[in-house]
Amino acid sequence: MLPEKARWILLWLRKANKDFRRAQVLSASDPTDLEGISFNYQQATEKYLNAWLSYHELDFKKTHSVESLLHLLAPYYQATDADFNDAETLLPYAVEFRYPSEEEVEPDLAVIRAIAERFRALVFAHLGVEPSLAEGLR
Repeated sequence: MLPEKARWILLWLRKANKDFRRAQVLSASDPTDLEGISFNYQQATEKYLNAWLSYHELDFKKTHSVESLLHLLAPYYQATDADFNDAETLLPYAVEFRYPSEEEVEPDLAVIRAIAERFRALVFAHLGVEPSLAEGLR
């Protein structure tokens, strides 16, 4: 049986990997589903950061704000301007993009995917886990 801390980290990584994989599958099978692809990459990023917070045993509330999660990691990681800019880029895809709006914005999926991949790699590096080892976490 895993220690409680390890179990929570693993649970968050599994959820994040499912969202990340779901975005990849949608990208390949239905590249016109911009809402679904963007949402799942955003969700994956959020959950990878939740795993990192769990690693440091930091309390956090469920939030769609990647920026808020980065602020909570401040004792362990000095987020860069690029991190905060990327967090801001992802935010609309958590909620706003999923509802009708006067302004239709088409997401740049290459940018969103790159942001999710970067945060994924960052979290795995800080956890000391090879991303390839996590592929089995589904």
